[in-house]
Amino acid sequence: MRLFLTKGWTGNQELASEFASEEAISSFVNSLDWSEFNSITLEQDSSNWISVSGNLTPDGLAIVFEENGVSHISDNAPQTIEELEDVLVLFLQSDPSFKKFGFKSPQESNASLAQKDHAFWKVRFKANEMRERRKRWFNFFVAIIIVGGFGSVFYLSFTDELKFLGRKTEYSTATVTAVSPRNLKGGSINVIAYGFDFEEIGYTGYFWQTSTTGSFQKGDLIKIKFAVDDPSRSKLIARIVNEGLLKKKD
Repeated sequence: MRLFLTKGWTGNQELASEFASEEAISSFVNSLDWSEFNSITLEQDSSNWISVSGNLTPDGLAIVFEENGVSHISDNAPQTIEELEDVLVLFLQSDPSFKKFGFKSPQESNASLAQKDHAFWKVRFKANEMRERRKRWFNFFVAIIIVGGFGSVFYLSFTDELKFLGRKTEYSTATVTAVSPRNLKGGSINVIAYGFDFEEIGYTGYFWQTSTTGSFQKGDLIKIKFAVDDPSRSKLIARIVNEGLLKKKD
C-alpha cells in the first residue's frame, strides 16, 4: 500500500512511502503537529483507501475510508492520535476491526452530520476554501501581470520606444535633410529624413509628418533620441529650430 501525506490547510498531497509499513505509519503519525490540520491516506488502490485527517483542536479528527468505490465516514470521531495510528495499522493488516468507529455512508450520515457539525466536513470545507482562495489570488495576480505586460508592450510600441527596450540611450541634435511627399490612398504624407553624428560617424533616420509632429522643412534642427549601441535606432523628440521662421526673421 502507498502512504500519502498532506501538511497544513493548503499543502499538496505528497507520496510519503511507496510501500507502507507499521513503522512508517507510526513515524509519520507521530512526527506531525496535530494542533494544525494534517491528513494521512493509506491507499490500496484508487477504490480502496483510508484517510485520517483534522486536528486535535478546534476542529477535531475524522476518518474516511473507501471500499470498492463506496465512501464511509466515521460516525464517532477519534479522540487521540493513538487511535488514528491504530486505525491505519489495522487497515494495513486488512483487519476489519478498524471499523469500530461506526462508519456510515454519506447518505446515512447526512442528517447527523448536519446536527453535529462533523469534523470531517469542517476540515475538508476549510481546506478546499483555502485552496480556492489561494487559486483566486494566484489567478488575479497572473491576470494583472499579463494585462500589465501587454499594456507596457502596447505603450512602448505606440510611442516608438519599443526599439530602445533594454538599451542605453542618449540625446543629440539632428538636421532635417529632406522632406519627401508619399502618396497614400486618399491623400499624401511627408516623410522627414534627418541626419546626425555620433562618435564622428554619420547616421540617418526617418519619421512621418503628422498633425502631432507639425510641419518640417529642410534645414530644421530637431532633438532626437538614439540607442548608443546602434545609433541607427533613433526617433524624433522635439523641434529645436524652425529654419523657415529664421528665414522670415532675416
